[in-house]
Amino acid sequence: MNSILKIAEMDISVRLYIILHNHGIENIEDMSNYTSDDIIHWKNIGRRTLEELLSTMKSNGIKFKGE
Repeated sequence: MNSILKIAEMDISVRLYIILHNHGIENIEDMSNYTSDDIIHWKNIGRRTLEELLSTMKSNGIKFKGE
């Protein structure tokens, strides 16, 4: 697990990068401060982008808050 992986260094779509950046996410570990309900309400996060985020989090051993 590389919990200090910066989003700019990740192999993610530009769309997901912009969404994360706009919400102040600097590294993948920051995602553990949010619940899945928080993410669902973010602007421009659709099903495919959410699936990409979940896959990225899982591959880096990161879980949403409370999971």
